[in-house]
Amino acid sequence: MAAKQSERIKLWGIVQGVGFRPYVAKLAETHGMKGQVLNMGGLVEITVTDTPERISAFLHALIENKPGPSEIVHVKREAIDYRSFDSFTIIKSDDGGNEAAMIPADMAICPNCLEELYDENNQRYQHPFISCMVCGPRYTIIDRIPYDRDNTTMSDFPMCDFCEGEYTDLHDRRYHAQTISCHDCGPKLLWKGPERALQSTGFGQPSGDAEILDTATEILKGGGVLLFKSVGGYNLVADPLNEEAVSKLRRIKNREAKPFAVMFRSLDQIKEFCHVDDVEEKLLSSSARPILLLENKLKGEGELTRSRFIGSFLPSFAVQYMLLDRISPLIFTSANLSDMPMICDDDEASDMLERHPEIYGMIYNKRRILVRA
Repeated sequence: MAAKQSERIKLWGIVQGVGFRPYVAKLAETHGMKGQVLNMGGLVEITVTDTPERISAFLHALIENKPGPSEIVHVKREAIDYRSFDSFTIIKSDDGGNEAAMIPADMAICPNCLEELYDENNQRYQHPFISCMVCGPRYTIIDRIPYDRDNTTMSDFPMCDFCEGEYTDLHDRRYHAQTISCHDCGPKLLWKGPERALQSTGFGQPSGDAEILDTATEILKGGGVLLFKSVGGYNLVADPLNEEAVSKLRRIKNREAKPFAVMFRSLDQIKEFCHVDDVEEKLLSSSARPILLLENKLKGEGELTRSRFIGSFLPSFAVQYMLLDRISPLIFTSANLSDMPMICDDDEASDMLERHPEIYGMIYNKRRILVRA
C-alpha cells in the first residue's frame, strides 16, 4: 500500500455561501478522510493526509458531486510537510490576503425548507426567515469575505441553543449554515403604519408574524398599497385585480402606463393566467426566480390585460409565500420613484411611507440589507 502524504488543495470559484465547507466535511467522513477545511479569503482550502490514490478519489468525488449552486473554476494541489489529523474538521476562516472572491446570488427557498415552513410539528413552522445551507440570502447581506456569519448582517442575531446545535452537528443539513435562525433568535416581522389604515381591518396595531400578515391582507384586499421589505430591498405591493389599488400605485410610482410584474403563489396559478411551456416552467421554478414575460390568457379590461404579456414570477423567500397564501396574485414592484435606486434602508422606507398617504403601511424587519438587488 502506498505511503500516506499530506496535501493542500485550493479551490477557486463560487465556493463560499453555497454550503461548500459542510459538503466537504460530510464527504470526507464518507470517504474516511482526515484533515481540515476553511474559507481562505475568496477560496476554499482543504488539507488532508492519506494515500495519493485516496486523496485523488476524494477530490474527484468532491468535484463531481459539488453542491448545485457552486462553481469550481480552478483547482490547485500541492504536497506539504506531513501532518497528522485525528478527524476532519471545519476550522476558523482566514482573510486570505488578496484572493478574489465570487459571491453567490441570493438563493430561493429550497424544497426542504418550504416543506418545514408548513409542518406544524417543526421548530421553524411559519418562520418568515427559514433557510439552510443551500438557500437564503447571500449577496445582499455579506459585508466582507470570507463568508462567515460574523461577516454578514446575520451577526446581529446571535444563535439560540437550538440553532447552535444544528449549526455544529455534522449530520444536520444546517451544519455551518450561516443564515440559520428560528422564531426565538432570528429576525421578526415588524409593522409601521398610520392608525387610519387599520380602521377597515378590524385590527389594532398588529404584532407577531401572523397578525401582521393578516392585517396586510385586509389592507390589500381593500385596495391599499403597502411597502414590503424583501431580501434585496423594499417593494411596493398591491392587488393587480383591484383597479383602485393599481391607480394608487401608479400615482406613487409616477408610472402612467408600463405594466407591473406580478408574483403568483404557484405554477398552477400562473397557468390560470398565462400560457407556460416546459422551458418557461423550469425557469420560473429555478433558484434564480426570474421574471418571465408570459403570453396572457386573459381577455377584457384591467391591469392584467394591459399587455399581451404578463411579467410573471414566483416567490423566493418564506415571508413572500406566507403573504401569498393569504392573497394572490400580487404586484411586487421596486419601491422607488422612476429612475431612482431601489430603497433598501428602513429609515428611507419610513420617509416614503410618511410622504405618500396612499401607502397604508410597511412590513419590515431588522436584518440589514447591504447590497440592494
